[in-house]
Order: sequence, then C-alpha cells, then structure tokens
Amino acid sequence: MKQKDNFLDELKWRGLLYQATEGAEKIFAKPITFYWGNDLTADSLHVGHLLGLIVMKRAMKFGHGPIILTASGTSMVGDPSGKE
Repeated sequence: MKQKDNFLDELKWRGLLYQATEGAEKIFAKPITFYWGNDLTADSLHVGHLLGLIVMKRAMKFGHGPIILTASGTSMVGDPSGKE
C-alpha cells in the first residue's frame, strides 16, 4: 500500500473525504496547525471518536500539527440540540 503524495489525496483514497472546498489543496500543501475538539459527556471514548482520531493521525503523517481540544465548558453544555 503506497502512501499518497498529499493529505487530501490520502483521505480521498481511503474513502474518508468525498469532496473539499475549492482551494483546499493549496492550504494543505504546506504544514498547518489544526484542532480536533470533543466533549466529555460520554463515559469514555467510543467509536464515534474514531474518525477524528484517524484523520488526526493521517494529518500528522503529512507534517500537520494537531491541537486536541477537550474543554470543561464544552462538556458542561454538551449537545444543545433540542434544548430550550
């Protein structure tokens, strides 16, 4: 299995990216810092966190730098959908 030449091609090849905003190739052509945020309302990590972790690992292989954001404020609010 040969690694692709750039981050977006790698994600497309693995079926993790269907389409991207025009110009995304130019942005990801050089190393960038990105963040992955999650909330701690679940008792533990679960399969729903897997995609974010996989994309983060792939990005790091191409020299991009991750920031993992886990904040108590996000956890206290949780998912506000459906709340009044």
